[in-house]
Amino acid sequence: MESDSRFSVLSVSDDPDLLKTRVYVLRETGAAVVGATSRNAVAALRQGSFDAVVVCHTVTCGEAERIYDAAHAQYAKALVIRVMPFWVGDMSESKNSFDAVTSADPARLVNMVRELLQRHALSAV
Repeated sequence: MESDSRFSVLSVSDDPDLLKTRVYVLRETGAAVVGATSRNAVAALRQGSFDAVVVCHTVTCGEAERIYDAAHAQYAKALVIRVMPFWVGDMSESKNSFDAVTSADPARLVNMVRELLQRHALSAV
């Protein structure tokens, strides 16, 4: 699928192989996808313009919270999605600070990110 220039996603993981895979998978949403480690995520947020940030389960809770705070400080309407290594149920909003939580299942992740980006675009109109 070609990149939809309307949307940009930052994918964050501390596992280099998983990061490459997650970037590849997230391109199925049609968005332009950039990858970063948790160490480089805040700098990437400052350098780019992102509609969504997908934070992998390989990122520690403390780092994930820091990335969430930085994303919302940089982009008030950015969606921050936490990926967990197991299925957590249909949660469009989590009970923690993330805007959404999903499992690491590639199809479920792509569908959730695509749906959230579309809702995000409609709410901006």
